[in-house]
Amino acid sequence: PWQWLPMSDDEQPKLPSTVHDDSSKKKGFFSDEALEELRRYKPHGAKDRSITLRLFLNRFYNIVAGFIPVWIAPNLVTLMGFSCIFSSHVLLAWFSPDFFQELPHSFYLFAAWSVFVYQTLDNCDGKHAVRTQTSSPLGHMFDHGCDALAISLIGGLVCVAAQLGFTTRGLMVMSAAGYTQ
Repeated sequence: PWQWLPMSDDEQPKLPSTVHDDSSKKKGFFSDEALEELRRYKPHGAKDRSITLRLFLNRFYNIVAGFIPVWIAPNLVTLMGFSCIFSSHVLLAWFSPDFFQELPHSFYLFAAWSVFVYQTLDNCDGKHAVRTQTSSPLGHMFDHGCDALAISLIGGLVCVAAQLGFTTRGLMVMSAAGYTQ
């Protein structure tokens, strides 16, 4: 029987020898080929053909990314942007749990501000990762995961602004928001 008291080395349960076998070529969950692919990974961004991005926003994002200290991890920048969207959604759920109630105008201003901050930080995290040379597959996956969650939460904000609630139309708007990403 397991006891929650300190045990001597002789009393420790012995694990099967296959757990401690270092001669295996498999390292964790990934095969050698998958690990080699990760080593050869080179970051590349999608080509955005937006006119506003080329004329205005890219310059703005470069300026904002220049203000981010180099000791801050790019994933932290992503998380800060997501936390803005999450905080507005928490307020939304607190004041309008059924998504039907009208909210004060200050909430809509806060929601718009949080979407703007999220959008800005989401575009700056990649620029910051390239600047600090810390771009990685994990960072891309974390960024895309936060994007997927955030776009669903933004769909909830749209449902409240349009007073659609948890109806078929509201759920269609929230699911359609995911396809815009």
